[in-house]
Amino acid sequence: QIPAMSDTWTLKVIEPNREPREFAARDGLVFGSHIDCGVVFMDKKVDGHHAKLVTEGDGLAILNLVDEDGPKIDGDKVLAQGEREELRVGMEIGLGKSMIIVQGPAGE
Repeated sequence: QIPAMSDTWTLKVIEPNREPREFAARDGLVFGSHIDCGVVFMDKKVDGHHAKLVTEGDGLAILNLVDEDGPKIDGDKVLAQGEREELRVGMEIGLGKSMIIVQGPAGE
């Protein structure tokens, strides 16, 4: 299932040595270690501006912003710089030693 822009999807962020956090998925949300990111990571393996969410058709996709060690999709596929992958329920996105789990509306 792909998130529609009208739905409020959540992203569960699991990072070493921190409590899990949840964020609303939205176009333009940036993930990284820099303080100006919408989701800031303490994980030293996460770049300053590592990835961001972008509109993809009727839904959202994760876009890789780095040239090395891009987001790892479902423990397998690593996105190249500028490559994107549409979000779907249950998708796991690895950034450094951290994980983002895509959840449906109201944490489904």
